[in-house]
Amino acid sequence: MCYLSIKSWEANHGWQNFSKIFTSQRVIDEKPMGVYMIPIFTGDDARGHWYTIIIEKRRNCSQGWIVDSLGNSNPDKNLLEKIPRAFLPGRGRFLWTAHESRMQTECECGPRTILTLHTIDLAIAAGHTMERAVREASFLHIGAMAYNAKAERLEAALLVDI
Repeated sequence: MCYLSIKSWEANHGWQNFSKIFTSQRVIDEKPMGVYMIPIFTGDDARGHWYTIIIEKRRNCSQGWIVDSLGNSNPDKNLLEKIPRAFLPGRGRFLWTAHESRMQTECECGPRTILTLHTIDLAIAAGHTMERAVREASFLHIGAMAYNAKAERLEAALLVDI
């Protein structure tokens, strides 16, 4: 839903229209400084993919990261152009920061997106920088031999209480 909403959004639609993806009246009305996390699903039910876009909105310079279990953070160029226009229309600076992630080994992009959201939320609550939060959410701190897709799917399932 977020992907299609952002893809169809145009700058003349304004923040009010864009911000509905966050389902927060405060965000829609005030566009506050802070961290915005956008889970993205592309493709169809049979061949889709999940990843997360994180935006840290600051007064004059906002920053964005993509945490993608395919490892490359290479999303739709359309999103990379529209998101900065929504957050900083005509003023300020927006910086996309490339970030690698541990490659998924099975079909765990959905659970990894859930874990990314959870990890970043915990890191923010602990007072960590966004750079550190994104680094932790990327799973690069887990060695290739220690990474366990089944364990990650189970952890995500427990978080959403399935």
